[in-house]
Amino acid sequence: MDKLKKGRDYGLIGSLLYFGSFLPNIGFVLYIASIILLIVAVKNISEFLEKRNIFKDYVKSIIVIILGSFISIVLLIGGFGVLILSDTNYLENSIQVLLNAVKNNSLSMILITSGIIVLWVSFIIWAYFVKRSFVEISNSLNIKEFKKAAEFYMLGSILLIILVGFIFSLIGSILQAIAFYEIDIKKISQNT
Repeated sequence: MDKLKKGRDYGLIGSLLYFGSFLPNIGFVLYIASIILLIVAVKNISEFLEKRNIFKDYVKSIIVIILGSFISIVLLIGGFGVLILSDTNYLENSIQVLLNAVKNNSLSMILITSGIIVLWVSFIIWAYFVKRSFVEISNSLNIKEFKKAAEFYMLGSILLIILVGFIFSLIGSILQAIAFYEIDIKKISQNT
């Protein structure tokens, strides 16, 4: 039961810290702390339920998003780097000049577009593994909010390319916090 309590507590704290990631200066630190706490939470719940796939899927999601983000950043830096090296006049005017330069420089456009697509696909794969993990938790603990959070994450990741996905992902994050809060230790201990 101790593992489940730790999983609930770490998951709730990690979910709430995520919302602090939007704060200037300390946001990145809160985001990293959030990720670490969520990993530990899912690990504890996975061990309590004796279902290793829950944790394995969640770790896969984190690895996918880290690698996808890294590759995307490299491609975007490469694309803008090519742009800067090919046309130094873009700094003089405005964003419009930058957009015109991107249109005229096909290598830069290919790299930037590839970076955006790699990031988008990474988010979809991330959501897939989170969904597998959360659906298993939802079914095992009979807490439907985990499944709902996973569905909103998936929908948000798919719609991320048209920017509306941020809203669905935010709803997924709220549902994730609610899901961890809904873990009733006393009720589950009576059922086991």
